[in-house]
Amino acid sequence: MRGNLAALLLLALALPAWAQSPLVAELRVWATRYHENPQKIDELRAALEQAAQANADLDTLLALSQACFIYGDVRAKTPEEKLEAYDRGRQVAKRAVELAPRSAAARFWYGANTGRWGQTKGVMRSVRSSSALYFAASNLVRNGPMRTRCQTPRSGTWAARR
Repeated sequence: MRGNLAALLLLALALPAWAQSPLVAELRVWATRYHENPQKIDELRAALEQAAQANADLDTLLALSQACFIYGDVRAKTPEEKLEAYDRGRQVAKRAVELAPRSAAARFWYGANTGRWGQTKGVMRSVRSSSALYFAASNLVRNGPMRTRCQTPRSGTWAARR
């Protein structure tokens, strides 16, 4: 009886890991090693776009927003390509915030893409996005867990504390 109960408990703990999309899992592994195969971001971004259109769950939207951020930082060559990537990342992260208003990761990716969009657009034009950045950052700190970890391509791990 105890063996069955232990097996059932182990199965219940493992279910969330099984439920994760293979694309989301692949992006999480790949996000810290994007420099090994930069073309992979193109493939993952396209696949995540299709997955988000088919089933827009929170994990897929967050992964797509992160892929857009990395694409804008690493793969985009022109300012127009960068702006397009960051804007798409903002749109997707905004959908994630609407889906899960208390998600610290959704607010982080919204703020990160908005901030990078503002940097690329220029200082004076990015002033318009400062209220969106403030909103994202303040809600991230106020509603986030005690410690939220998010991977960014250039800075490594970003951590926020309450």
